[in-house]
Order: sequence, then structure tokens, then C-alpha cells
Amino acid sequence: MMDTVSSLSSGITNATKDVLGISVSILTYEWMVAKVAFFTVENTILTYIIAFLSLTFMAIGPIVGHIK
Repeated sequence: MMDTVSSLSSGITNATKDVLGISVSILTYEWMVAKVAFFTVENTILTYIIAFLSLTFMAIGPIVGHIK
């Protein structure tokens, strides 16, 4: 019984921590972009192509690294 209570308490605490972290990120994002960002990235088709290729190679990199 005590293990169940302990697990539920731990799960609730972990979920609360995650929600608070996401909330802080969402609430401070605009301020951080305005005050901390070094540069801005324009929303163009080239941006999406570079992001797609980067994410693709990041995903297949570990797979290719294990092939001998």
C-alpha cells in the first residue's frame, strides 16, 4: 500500500515539475527572443529544407555508424 502511495506521489510531483517547466518556457519565450537572440532566421523554403536535411542526417547518423 505504501509503495502505491509513494509511486503516485512521485508521479504527480514529476508531472507538476514538467508542467511548470513548460509553462516557464512558454511564458518567457518572447522575452528571450527579444533580449537574448543573437540573430533571427527568416521563414523561407530554404530554412525548411536545411532543417529537414539536418534532422534526417541526425536520425540516420547513429544507424549508419553501427553498420560495418
